[in-house]
Amino acid sequence: MSDVIEIARIELMTHVGLTEAERSTPQPIVIGIRLILDIERGQRDYLGATFDYAVIDRVIPTALMPAPRLLETLAERIIDGIVRDADCTRVDAIEVSVTKCKPPLELICDGVTVTLATQLRDDSAAAQS
Repeated sequence: MSDVIEIARIELMTHVGLTEAERSTPQPIVIGIRLILDIERGQRDYLGATFDYAVIDRVIPTALMPAPRLLETLAERIIDGIVRDADCTRVDAIEVSVTKCKPPLELICDGVTVTLATQLRDDSAAAQS
């Protein structure tokens, strides 16, 4: 059975969008990150038994530069940054959702969300650890 660390709401204002007009003004976005991993039980308050999610504070600003045009690009940069900058030996998969809260579209009222998922270890490797 896998464990989950979920960072539910990272809220920020950033420049994102296809058109110059859309990128000219910061827009609210919400990022969610879900890590599927094996947390080592019985290790009292030992960070090495889990995932140091403080790395997210370093990854997000880097992923925003240069300003992405697509939500998909931002989600992919976040995943790449986590894999590059964090100890992912316990992580089986990463899911990143990016929501543009107020897209410039007439009929979409509650935002647009893109979710990308990356499998880091296959099920047989996870079962052996």
